Amino acid sequence: MSDKQNQLKSGELKSGISWNLVSFGVIAISGLLMNGLIGRFWGASVLGVFNQALAVYIVLSQFSVLGLHYWVLHDVSSKSHNERSSSSLLSALIIAFGVSALLSICAYFAAPLMTQLLGSSELENAFKLAFPGLVFFSVNKVALAYLNGLRRMKLFAILSAARYVLVVSMIGIWIINEIDPYTASATITLAEVILSSIIVFFLPWSDLKTSGLRGISSRVGGSLRFGFKAMWSGTIVELNSKVDILVLGIFLTDAKVGVYSIAAFLFEGIYQLAVAFRNNYNPLIGEYYAKGMNSELLELIKDGKKKFFLFSLACVSIGLALYFPACKLILGQEFLNSFQPFAILMGGFLLASPYIPFNMFLLQIGQPAYHSLYFLSILAANTVLNFALVPIMGTNGAALGTAVSLLYSAIFLRYIVRKRANILI
Repeated sequence: MSDKQNQLKSGELKSGISWNLVSFGVIAISGLLMNGLIGRFWGASVLGVFNQALAVYIVLSQFSVLGLHYWVLHDVSSKSHNERSSSSLLSALIIAFGVSALLSICAYFAAPLMTQLLGSSELENAFKLAFPGLVFFSVNKVALAYLNGLRRMKLFAILSAARYVLVVSMIGIWIINEIDPYTASATITLAEVILSSIIVFFLPWSDLKTSGLRGISSRVGGSLRFGFKAMWSGTIVELNSKVDILVLGIFLTDAKVGVYSIAAFLFEGIYQLAVAFRNNYNPLIGEYYAKGMNSELLELIKDGKKKFFLFSLACVSIGLALYFPACKLILGQEFLNSFQPFAILMGGFLLASPYIPFNMFLLQIGQPAYHSLYFLSILAANTVLNFALVPIMGTNGAALGTAVSLLYSAIFLRYIVRKRANILI
């Protein structure tokens, strides 16, 4: 690769990361407002119900999209401009729509059973209002993956943040109009509907008309096989991020879940810093590996690990310093007990941070099954730890189980990448 090409790639990467960090900032602020508004105006119980409904919705959303967004990202990013075809996008959109519609209907009728498991009478209605959004979420996820693969990072970043802005805006409308707070999960569905109506204007419809219809049938099988293997990683990742909330929902009250969910949300928000970096590294990992550019790949990872650790250290330090006074000022005395879980979560995140932006490495080099196996082992560790520690330590046990599983994820990533790709990251 020439110096000019290297400079171009480096400039594109820096620009993409910058836009994704801006997107992260918007998402973080929106999330803070969402949880802050619910907690401040409606209390910990309503916040607990909302976040439990959101946790189940997020897990189901992975089944609704069937990993097709991973297929689209891999297919687009691994090919040159002349080799790309819009048929991968169109076939993925059609499949995702059909599967998500069926899943949404099944989930709607299964809501009473899920409510009994989590032991909260208010959850059934919250589930039923959120689940229709699965259809639109799946379509949006596939479309955004296509834009990511094309490295239209500015547009990808803006649209990724838009759903969170929409949710928090509608929660504000709920509060102003004094709508029943236990129906706030409807804002999840409404946000996805509006986002779909925006994304439709940015898809390459002219390409779809001329070339997208050709080769769709031949791509369906390949996209389903790749997506089905990769979807388990996405499902496992999302379930792993919600294990603490779901286990707490089984053992503790909605109010205690609501208090903990503040710490969990802020932790997840900071974790999205890694996603902002990862979204930009993923296409480059796939490209460098496919072309045998191992030296460039190792340099990319080495530089990324250092930069993200230092960035994480600064963010964690600021978060810990501001958490207690901000929580007391914005949410009130009821939520102060969430500081200890937050501190535990931040410790685990910081120690594992150098490797988090590269945890999709196996998927990007075309090994979706091992990618899923990697995340399955993390989920198993997190689940066992949470079920063991929550009954004994309550919310601190949930935080400790999650933190330890993060450390395990970093250690195991080094091992499995070395075994499968002969690369020491």
